[in-house]
Amino acid sequence: MSKAQVSIAAFIYIVITVVAVGLAVALAFQSSKGRAFFCSSVDGLGLDRATMLASYCNGSRLYSELPSRKEFVVDVFGQHTSVKFFSLNDANGLKGATTVVIPGDALVSSASFFVDSSMTGGVSKFSDDSSQKRFNFGFNGGLFDASVKVPGNVRIISSSLSVSGSNVPSSADLVMILDTSISMREEWSSLCRVIPLVESELKARGIDVKTTVYRLAGGRTYDFCGQSAISESDLGSVLPSGVVMRGQEFSRDSSGTVWTSPPYDDFSEAWALGVLWAVSRHPWRPNTKKVVFPISDSDPTGGGQVRAVGELGKDAVVEGDAEFTGNEAVVVDAAVSSAKDASVYVFPVYGDDPRTDAPPEGYNVGVPLEECRSRYGNTCGRVIGWMEQVASSTRGKVVGYRDETLAQAILDSIRTEYPKDVAVYVAGRKVFSVPVLDSSNSPKVVGFASELQSALSSCSGSDAFCEVPLGFESKGEGTLIASDLRVRFAYVAEGVRILLRDREIFRSERVAGPEKVVFSSMLEELHRDCGQGGQGGQGCEYELSVSSSKPSKLVFRDLSVRLKSYGLYDELIDMVYMCSRSSKDSGSDSDCGVLGIPSDYGFRQAFSEEAFAERVKERRLCHVVPVSDFGCGSSDVVDFSSSFSSPTNLLVRYSSSSKKVVVS
Repeated sequence: MSKAQVSIAAFIYIVITVVAVGLAVALAFQSSKGRAFFCSSVDGLGLDRATMLASYCNGSRLYSELPSRKEFVVDVFGQHTSVKFFSLNDANGLKGATTVVIPGDALVSSASFFVDSSMTGGVSKFSDDSSQKRFNFGFNGGLFDASVKVPGNVRIISSSLSVSGSNVPSSADLVMILDTSISMREEWSSLCRVIPLVESELKARGIDVKTTVYRLAGGRTYDFCGQSAISESDLGSVLPSGVVMRGQEFSRDSSGTVWTSPPYDDFSEAWALGVLWAVSRHPWRPNTKKVVFPISDSDPTGGGQVRAVGELGKDAVVEGDAEFTGNEAVVVDAAVSSAKDASVYVFPVYGDDPRTDAPPEGYNVGVPLEECRSRYGNTCGRVIGWMEQVASSTRGKVVGYRDETLAQAILDSIRTEYPKDVAVYVAGRKVFSVPVLDSSNSPKVVGFASELQSALSSCSGSDAFCEVPLGFESKGEGTLIASDLRVRFAYVAEGVRILLRDREIFRSERVAGPEKVVFSSMLEELHRDCGQGGQGGQGCEYELSVSSSKPSKLVFRDLSVRLKSYGLYDELIDMVYMCSRSSKDSGSDSDCGVLGIPSDYGFRQAFSEEAFAERVKERRLCHVVPVSDFGCGSSDVVDFSSSFSSPTNLLVRYSSSSKKVVVS
């Protein structure tokens, strides 16, 4: 053969080859059978399989390796909710259900969620329906009780209250005991003017004050405020053992012109006996500061020594020092002991001496204290001494009578020290302590969730309520304020059972807190046999059902199903979108790429246009990649030449005639 003939033959061979390749490509782009013809043609022509077109035949994607498995997590239940609530009651047979949807080709790595009671409640008041408790401690402190009422069958989430210390009580009972002798006229008038002013001031400070004015022995009052009386029989009923009040016993002296009486006692002036009666018989309000103000210019049991000139009972004149009966010290000691035991503060008030030319009142009580002790030490000095004994023993103070002095004394009597060695108890267990609770470290927040939970262990039944005791202690006087009570709890669900497609994965007699439900192996086993839905459709749906033995409110949350999958539908969605977008502008046929379906891909249903459309719906991309043939969007941008049920390569190309992306 000549060279010319060889050249012509070679040329013809090349032309035939090009035509054959072109025909094979054209056929391959029309169907999977065309792809097979194209690939066999390439083999027959002996072309290099490493070329771009050959990669289409040997099962790999254009310009890349086969896709690798990707890990992802399903964290929503079938209703696309991350938290699923159940109200289990008689109407629904104490049962509820939800689902978990898993892509068909995915492999399960792990699966779990948490179950917990979703019904919560709270308490913000003490059992007596008060939002604040104020405890006023006496001389030696004490222990006050309160309580909080909580349903017994609950899990305590949090529990706390605030405690503050104060040196001002929340309430005070003020008892005024007045001498009813005529020399007390001015003191009566002053007291009746002062009381309304003092009460108004104390109430303005937030103190609940109650004032009672007693007149001794039921004697007369010299102003409007003495409405209550302590009768002679009342006073006589509290006389200390062995004490007998001595009355006046006049006798004529040797001259026969002067009537005299030995020392005597007088109920109308017996202020210490009045204190003794008030401590034990006055109706004190509970949890209040108790203060007594005995106001007198006489000795503790009243009376004195009188010399009468002329006719008996007329123009009586006091001559020399008065004397005492000896009952005074015994009654004072009894009054002190009784007041200390009852934590009653006593503030004796001595009457005033007008310092006129008239003889001094009573026992010269009311003169300046220095003169009282030096000049009248045997009378006035002894009376003031008894008053000081009572005051110092009961944390009170002796004050002189004047309008401004009396008013300030009453106001000052309200203050105490701050509580010391404070402790708070829950069901007998100490949950808080502090050496001093004062304005510098108040309020203190006391947490007691674990102690409250422990106290509830004695309660039974979901409807039972526990009244848990609280204790507030101080080793000294002062006021403790408990407030801002906050208890949060979750109701406990009983007899809880959870099934995965009728297979039990969880059982608990009492769900009292978040409990983790692990169902990895069960889900993996079921998923291997899944015959419904592939990755592109609704996937494989698994029912989770829950039941309880009593009405309950439950929640499923924190779902975590870890999976491995090729994610082929997601890749194809991206390829179709990019192919349609880039090819529409040119308006001509174009090849966009190849998607390889690996040999270990789990076909639980055919790889199809319908499943593709379902995946687009799941991703909510119907407005971007519409597939109206299957109810996704208003137009259609993709056509599958067929469904695929075995590993293969999918060619993605744009067809200008149909204006669609063709998957073949």
